[in-house]
Amino acid sequence: MHMYNDFLKDDINRLNKTGLVYLYCSNKVLLEILENSELWLTDSSFMNDTKELILFDMVFSSIIDYMKNNHEISDDEYSIIHNLYEWFIAGHHSFFSCFSCNRDSLALWDRYGDHAQGVAIGFNLSKLNIRKGPTAYEFPIFHEDEQLGVLPVHYFDKNNDENKIYEMIKSAIVLARREIENDKNEFNGLRPEDYYRSKLLPLCALRDITKSNHFHDENEIRIIFNEWENSALFKRKVRKTNSNLFGCYYRGLDNSIQRYYKLKIDAEDCVEQIILGAKNNTRIKDLDFLLKNMGLHTGVYKSIISYEPR
Repeated sequence: MHMYNDFLKDDINRLNKTGLVYLYCSNKVLLEILENSELWLTDSSFMNDTKELILFDMVFSSIIDYMKNNHEISDDEYSIIHNLYEWFIAGHHSFFSCFSCNRDSLALWDRYGDHAQGVAIGFNLSKLNIRKGPTAYEFPIFHEDEQLGVLPVHYFDKNNDENKIYEMIKSAIVLARREIENDKNEFNGLRPEDYYRSKLLPLCALRDITKSNHFHDENEIRIIFNEWENSALFKRKVRKTNSNLFGCYYRGLDNSIQRYYKLKIDAEDCVEQIILGAKNNTRIKDLDFLLKNMGLHTGVYKSIISYEPR
């Protein structure tokens, strides 16, 4: 049982109740996904939320500062925890493919669906053959088969969540202290920081799924790939354990060069619906014909949202 299961309980319930998840994109991206049978996992540094990743960093830092200033942790403990989190940020890099549980959403058409000129692709999560839920998020050095997982986004509510995260950090520290005390007479080669690392790393992983509550209408589910630059074990295992993941690739945008990974999928098996945006002029019968030529038996529908962009 992970220490953050209760924290993510509602999000995990949302994930478990989800049948299809929807990727809002342009017509061009739709064709690339179908023709190549692949999804792209994009560098998490280039998300549209300017507080992506940073939000949890700020919360975590403010909590351990508070604990130090109120003498709940020693200077040595503060240094260990602070250095651990800095090490986590420096060595760990994430790549996302982002979906929504919402089948036909005005906000998502506007943000990601080419202003309703694009499509929403409905994927069957269970047929992507990727582990769902928080067990996919254990630290890769301990569970090297789990660098790739499907997880729900948690929308951060300051009034409720700050205290919960404080309690989780406090609980992890108590457990680390207890293990140090129990093992102090046994020579096991572990340093104090090793105990804190084992208890706090699953908490650090919340960084990749904590998002501003301003985006709660997106109802987001993510495929997340963890890249560990400083893990020899990770580098040795990645090809074996994630045989459907290949990369890394680069693409040039207007003001940056971005890295991304490609995830091989069976489009015929997992793509079950395509929703045409309200401003998409593609004829359903034309798309049906294309899909059948590709060997796909995918339902095609039209958005029911009336939408007239300015």
